[in-house]
Amino acid sequence: MIETGKRIPEVAEELGVRPGTLQSWVSLATQRFAVLRPSGTGGGGERPAARE
Repeated sequence: MIETGKRIPEVAEELGVRPGTLQSWVSLATQRFAVLRPSGTGGGGERPAARE
């Protein structure tokens, strides 16, 4: 999704889970990741740069 550019429904289908479930997981992970970031390194909702 962030790394691959795929949409949640597509990834959810590949994983065999419902899109709402995957969205919940992504939301939780995003919140936890933002909390763990040191101040001044983002965390303000910016999207990480895509890997090449």
